[in-house]
Amino acid sequence: MSLMVYGRYGRDAIYIMQEFFRRLGVTSGSVEPEELEAIRVFLKSMPSYQPVKHRMEMFGNYDLDDNEIVDLFLHPRDRSYTIPEVYKFLEGSGLVMQRHVNRAHYAPSCSGLRKSPFYPRIKKLPLAEQFALGELYRASAIMHDFIACPVERSRKSWEIRFDGENWKRLVPVKNPMVKADPKNLPPCVVHIPAQDELSFRFNVNTYSGRT
Repeated sequence: MSLMVYGRYGRDAIYIMQEFFRRLGVTSGSVEPEELEAIRVFLKSMPSYQPVKHRMEMFGNYDLDDNEIVDLFLHPRDRSYTIPEVYKFLEGSGLVMQRHVNRAHYAPSCSGLRKSPFYPRIKKLPLAEQFALGELYRASAIMHDFIACPVERSRKSWEIRFDGENWKRLVPVKNPMVKADPKNLPPCVVHIPAQDELSFRFNVNTYSGRT
């Protein structure tokens, strides 16, 4: 099954402002139309060091309609998750993580962590813990998209490995956030423009059976 939950660290600015408006007494049930416009103006006037200012582009510069403003800043039951909490949630639900949709966002090998002096130590950790560190390093995931299945399902039936023959029967599905740069083929450069540092280089001939 495909699941999505909010990510905590990428929404840090949202939760700061939710707490601000909560303490002010501005709620989803009491807010007036003129207050919604006041919220838009207020958000754009925040000082440059305020986290909400850093996240403006991620949330459309806060040029949102009334319903979006309420959902983002006045939501009474907004629940977000860290990567460890996602795994704990799955374990408590009798599910197992099959794959993160945007796996590269969490993988230390696809971030600046690869060049850090801690990388050899990181690579010795279980994969879930590596992803937890990758999440902390980027601190920008506003949501976690992933695929899970019942824990009793045979791992061989869903695990994708490239050291055998099973992967050749899989049908690839294009990720809309991934673009191939044709000017650099071969080798192929795949770039995910929505995330910083997420650029990958691989030789397409390796996966087409040619050497």
